[in-house]
Amino acid sequence: MYNVELPANLTDFAELLGRVLAGEEVILSQAGTPVARIVPLNQRPLPRIPLLRLW
Repeated sequence: MYNVELPANLTDFAELLGRVLAGEEVILSQAGTPVARIVPLNQRPLPRIPLLRLW
């Protein structure tokens, strides 16, 4: 996992996307507070529990 302040320009953002494409999870922070997480889509989703619904 890689934690970074919000990127100031597109070059920095392109570097972060490169890390994500390499399989790394990136946490974006603003003033030290995590605000977003970028993860590769090829990660397996959490297993679903049959018949469990949120009403």
